[in-house]
Amino acid sequence: MDLFHPAPADVAFLIFDRLPLDSLVSLRCTSRSADDLFSRYFNSRLRAALGLFFADEDAFLQEMSTSSSIITGACALSILARCSWTSDELDICIPFSYFGHVVSYLIHIENYYPAFAKSTAPSDDPICDGLCVKLFRGRAVINVIRSRGQCPLQPLRKTWTTTHMCYISATTFSIAYPVLTERHRSVLRACRLEDHWYPSRETQDLIRAYREKGFDIRLDAVSWLREDEQEDECEGAGSENCPLTVRYMGDRFTVKGGCWPITRARPRGPKTSYLDDLTLVWWQGGIHHADECRGHGSVTEPSWSILPRSVLGSRT
Repeated sequence: MDLFHPAPADVAFLIFDRLPLDSLVSLRCTSRSADDLFSRYFNSRLRAALGLFFADEDAFLQEMSTSSSIITGACALSILARCSWTSDELDICIPFSYFGHVVSYLIHIENYYPAFAKSTAPSDDPICDGLCVKLFRGRAVINVIRSRGQCPLQPLRKTWTTTHMCYISATTFSIAYPVLTERHRSVLRACRLEDHWYPSRETQDLIRAYREKGFDIRLDAVSWLREDEQEDECEGAGSENCPLTVRYMGDRFTVKGGCWPITRARPRGPKTSYLDDLTLVWWQGGIHHADECRGHGSVTEPSWSILPRSVLGSRT
C-alpha cells in the first residue's frame, strides 16, 4: 500500500518537517510517490534558500555540478536541519582548479562584486586552505572558499562545530553528525579551541548567535548523556562522537542522499567529479571527558586526511 498516493504535497511536507532526515531517506525508498514527494520537498527548501542569492538557481546548480562544488555553513545547515530561520550568507567550497571559474561566474553572471580575499588558515599551517573571496550583492553575502587540493570537502576540517560538518552538492547531501544535528545540539571541535578548552573570541560570538537560533553548544557529547540517560558513561570507543573515532564523509554514521528522485535517471553531470572520487577523513580529537574512559582527562590532537572513496568503500 502506498501511503503517499495521492496525498496532497502540502500535507506530506508538514509530515516531513517533523521527521528526522534519516527517516525521510529511508521513507523515500518505500515507493515511487514517496520518492517523488521527498525530492520535491527537499528541492523546494533548497531552491527557496538559493533564491535569496541567485537570479537563476538552475544555472548555479549546473555551475556547482561542473566544478564539483558544495554548499556548506549556515545555509546548508538551515536546509538540512529544517530550521525556521534563513541565512543571508552562503559558503561555497571549491576545488583548487575551479576557484577562478566559480568566482568569475558569480561576478559576471550573478552580478556580485568582491570585497576582499584572505587566507582561511594560519600562516604556520603547512596545508592551509588557501583563499576565501567574499562577494556581495545587496544584503546577500557569498564566501567562496578555495580548497587546498581538488577535494571540495577539505575546508570542512576547520568547521567550528560538529553541526556544521554537512554539505549539499548539485545532486547530493550529507550530514556527518545527524543525531546531534536533529536535536539542535553541537559539539565544539577541538581544532577551533585554544588549549583544547577555550573558544576564541570569534567562536564565542558564533556560540551566542547559534544559541539564539535554538542550538545547544557544548564541549562534549557526554554531558547530554548524563542529562538524558542519567548515566556518566559515554557511548564507547568507535561511537559517532568519540574523540578517537576515525570518521569520513560517507561512513556508517553519515546520513546522505540524493537531491533527485532515486527511482528516476540521475541527472547527467561531468565525467570526472572530484566529490565522487575523494572524501574527507578525520578524527575529532580533544579532551576525553567520560569518567570511565581509560584516557579520561587526556588529550588527543585532531587530525584529518583526504583519501579516495574507493579505499574506504564510500559513496557520496
